[in-house]
Amino acid sequence: MHILSNLESCLISEEILARAYEHTSAARRAWIKKQIAHLCACYPADHCLDKETLCRLDGSFSRTSISRHLDFAGLILGSALPAWNKVLALLVPAVINHASATAIFITGKKPEEVPADFLTALELAGIEDIYLVSSNLLHTWLHGLDRSVQAAFFVPEGGTSDDLAWNLLPGKVKKIALPWKSGLKAGVWAGKQLDWDWDVISWANSDVHFMVAGEKARLAPPAFEVLELDRTEFLDLDMDVFFGPRDLFLQTRAFLGLYPGMEACWIWPGLDPAFFYFHREFWSRPGADAPEN
Repeated sequence: MHILSNLESCLISEEILARAYEHTSAARRAWIKKQIAHLCACYPADHCLDKETLCRLDGSFSRTSISRHLDFAGLILGSALPAWNKVLALLVPAVINHASATAIFITGKKPEEVPADFLTALELAGIEDIYLVSSNLLHTWLHGLDRSVQAAFFVPEGGTSDDLAWNLLPGKVKKIALPWKSGLKAGVWAGKQLDWDWDVISWANSDVHFMVAGEKARLAPPAFEVLELDRTEFLDLDMDVFFGPRDLFLQTRAFLGLYPGMEACWIWPGLDPAFFYFHREFWSRPGADAPEN
């Protein structure tokens, strides 16, 4: 039986995906494809699915390191969905790095409440296993997973709005946290040399609060917070993301910086391909590596 068989009734239909695609403009689909292409460049596939290395260290002991690709990688979200680029930045690396199956689970949503561009982005990335489930059903399914399944689940830091957090995940699965929180803050330096695509920044980052300063700050959308600060004061603000040039980014504490032309892009710094493998270690005395008779 396939790992997801018991959830088939919760799967978003191909008709809904097709309708979402039709309602996502060609320009927006192009931005989504750009994000996917950049992620593929950042996370090149390792063609070795399983690895086992034996290292004898200075005659004192032997170390066997074993890595196996995931059978399954899942993302669990509550009703407050992040923007599509944040999700692709997590799941595209999982697909590239040989997770045999990849799926997203959304609790507390009806199909018509999921944004069209969110569904289109997942479909363009080859992630069509999108499930709208109740917290109770997902909890039951998680705890019914076969112990042999090498699975990893990702949830935003602090769990979801439906309290389907770390403590509800079975102990046998791998759990990875991200610097993903509600209320991400971004600073946009609107200097006179910079031309931002304000519409794209707004569309691709609906889950981010924006602060703007600089000579062109008044061009920002009405929802953006315009600050009358000089450059030094602005760069000292608490922000997660910085939109501006590299030399100014290095003066901030932001974990991500984006230049004009990258308005809809996203990556989770520190998300290493090693996350998408299960790792095991075996230590022994020298000469004790021979198999038992």
